[in-house]
Amino acid sequence: MAKQNQRDIPPPSIKPGSDQTGRGAGDRELLTILTYNLWHALNPDGPVRFAEQDTPTEREARLQTFLHHARELNPDVMFLEEVNPAPRLARRIARELDCDAHFTVDNAGIKIGAFGPPFNLRSGLAILAKKALRLRRRGGCKLSGGFGFVRRWLSLQGDEFRHAIAAEATIDGRRILLLGAHLHHGPEADADIRAAIERLVAEKKITARRAQEIVGIFNLASARREREIARALAFARRLAPAETPILFAGDFNASPDAPELLRLKREHGFRSATADDDPAKLLMSWDYRRNPNTHFFADFKPVHQFEPAAMAALQAAIVQQTKRLDYIFYRGFDGWLAPAAAGLFADQPWQGRLGSDHFGIWARFEKLG
Repeated sequence: MAKQNQRDIPPPSIKPGSDQTGRGAGDRELLTILTYNLWHALNPDGPVRFAEQDTPTEREARLQTFLHHARELNPDVMFLEEVNPAPRLARRIARELDCDAHFTVDNAGIKIGAFGPPFNLRSGLAILAKKALRLRRRGGCKLSGGFGFVRRWLSLQGDEFRHAIAAEATIDGRRILLLGAHLHHGPEADADIRAAIERLVAEKKITARRAQEIVGIFNLASARREREIARALAFARRLAPAETPILFAGDFNASPDAPELLRLKREHGFRSATADDDPAKLLMSWDYRRNPNTHFFADFKPVHQFEPAAMAALQAAIVQQTKRLDYIFYRGFDGWLAPAAAGLFADQPWQGRLGSDHFGIWARFEKLG
């Protein structure tokens, strides 16, 4: 996997005399999209409260860092993940950035209203759009997870759930479907993981048979994400006709060449708004070298537990990577819009701080013709 991060073109600036979308009458630019994982910084460990990896003061400072970068970028549409607590924080961000907002809760534990354990978890997804785009809420959909449910005011949940969120917006006089998701975070058996497993076999810490079993376990995470994508697309089909333009964005927790993303593109007709097939331009949204917030993941409760001889090596291989996790996909834009630029969002500190353990991804679309 390539190890480069590159901002292709700086975010667009707002010109005097622009309309409510921030675009001047003479601009070709039509639409700027952002996807960003806000990072709740919680470790799923503890029945009453999850372990917190930062203080309330630090969380507020990280939020202010996000808001600073968002005002600079001035996106028309934002897909946000790990919005915690989702109802209050989504509404606050919408007020701060003068947007409309739609949110859904995806992980909350056992709750009536906002009360119940874990008391610091009511995390979710949000879609925000500038008021001129007339955002219309279309609900959410559970993609995976065990027994139970999560609703805005009631939840019964004992393990990790994954959800999608949907809304509609009016772009250039057309209705488009906005589909956001945060897919399962189990690691894939990528080149780094496989190399770590091979070293364990060479050092005789595990057997070759055990190595195959571990690869199979990681492959189950990719299979779960593939099912989640299929359910998200089925949800989208229930909401809009097949010819409706779609933006599908969020934290997919998979590399560009992961089977689940290749199938999304090859079989379902989606394209990435970024140059994912060019190693020189691949934007890395998880960067262990540049983002110290990723180092907290070394203490994160892992999805899978292995024997001690393997655990340390595999956890290091998972955490100490530079990789792509976040995406903006689109479909149905032929002859209308095309991506013109893309880059990393909030990959530079503001007041000495980075806002998340992820960098965001932004893409700018221009009207054809």
